[in-house]
Amino acid sequence: MQADRLSGRLLDQVQAMQSAADGIPVRIAEKIQQAETETDEMVEKAVARTRAGVRQAEDVLDCVQTLIDKQVTAAEMASDALTEQVSRNVETTRRIASDTGGRSTARPSDVFRTAGTAGADLLANVARVQMEASEFVSRRVMQDLETSSKLMSCQSLDQVREVQTKFFQTAMEDYSSAASRLFRMSDAFTPKALQSSDD
Repeated sequence: MQADRLSGRLLDQVQAMQSAADGIPVRIAEKIQQAETETDEMVEKAVARTRAGVRQAEDVLDCVQTLIDKQVTAAEMASDALTEQVSRNVETTRRIASDTGGRSTARPSDVFRTAGTAGADLLANVARVQMEASEFVSRRVMQDLETSSKLMSCQSLDQVREVQTKFFQTAMEDYSSAASRLFRMSDAFTPKALQSSDD
């Protein structure tokens, strides 16, 4: 009898263990499904943040392009003003030469040398702005590629979040810094070129 009872208890325990073991694959599958759902949600959020960051970056690039367009327009205006000033200087030199009977100490070559210096300053500054913009875009593209590579090698969602956070912080700092530099360069070179043409 005792053996029957003991064997009955053992059989009950074995059945309970088997029943619990039968539920393990279901619970594992549920946990996997839950983890996949959470991962999908996090990826969707990360993609949305990435798209928002890209839109911000595109907005900054539009501002930089507008700045470059304004600089080119300012350079064209300065060049036109320089051309007008050279024409006035040549005419003044001719008039002085005519009034003094050809004994003027001012030479047309001096006028063209001054104009050439102002034009060279203007073109050099436009080239500096364009070079700065090109270098900035190149640096950002390289950082974007590096970030993509880092994202591919992430082993956890925390690593993804860390890489993305650093990327966006760096990108915003870079865009802000580049825009400031370009605005300063633009503000500095146009008056200098115009001043050179007035000298």
